[in-house]
Amino acid sequence: MKKKIVVVLILFLLGSFLVPVVAMQSNLVESHRSGIPETLDIGKEVSIRITLDEVSSDLTTKTNLTFKTGLEDPVWAFTMKGMEETETEGNSSSKVGLIFDHGKYDNLTISLSGLASSHEKKIEILLMSIKQTDETDEQHEVIKSIRREVTTEDIEGVLAALDRAKGAINEANESIANAEANGTNIGGEIKTHFDLANWHLRDANRLYSASKTEESLVSANNAYNNATIASELASSKVIGDREHQEFIGQMKHVVILIVCIVAVIAVVILYKRSSWDKLG
Repeated sequence: MKKKIVVVLILFLLGSFLVPVVAMQSNLVESHRSGIPETLDIGKEVSIRITLDEVSSDLTTKTNLTFKTGLEDPVWAFTMKGMEETETEGNSSSKVGLIFDHGKYDNLTISLSGLASSHEKKIEILLMSIKQTDETDEQHEVIKSIRREVTTEDIEGVLAALDRAKGAINEANESIANAEANGTNIGGEIKTHFDLANWHLRDANRLYSASKTEESLVSANNAYNNATIASELASSKVIGDREHQEFIGQMKHVVILIVCIVAVIAVVILYKRSSWDKLG
């Protein structure tokens, strides 16, 4: 009897773990969107529109919806259509709630306008999120949150300068490593420029993080210039050492040739002297 009870308990526990967890299905689904840019310009106005339709015309319940945005000075407007039509507009909060009555409506259009936040560096902001709250107060996405990067041409220029400086430093590092691998003694001037390049790059990143784009650009360019000088000096030193070694090799051959010529001349002179002595 005890064994049967144990088996029943085990089967019950296994069954509870194997029961599939059914994810909550949204009562609304996106059918259209417009006005959503790929990137946002700092301080510029954005106006977007999203339309949601019922997943089934048989729904008669109410859906609790929550809308959020990271835009500054947002203005929301909602249009619900169906057996009735209702428009709500003018809400200026970053978070808005709405009860959608499926007994009255089958379509919801959300309009949102606002300003892309002002920053001195590239950031990502939330354009819009729409979530549905279930009976247990858990929230689930109706649509995937829409996020976009906020930037300007100046910021993109700084980021490009930072990438260029990083590339130049990597190239200088490779040039110095190759020179040392070939036995070339790297002088203090090369090391000084290389260290300055790294220092300026760290400074440029610090300034960019502090939203000081102009100062960051100057430091990034200084990093690039010093890295380029270090790379060129290291490469030219390797070439100079190689040419020096080639010159030494050529001189050795010249010396050997001269020694051989002198030896031949000496032999000829000795031979002639010996011949003269015999004639005398």
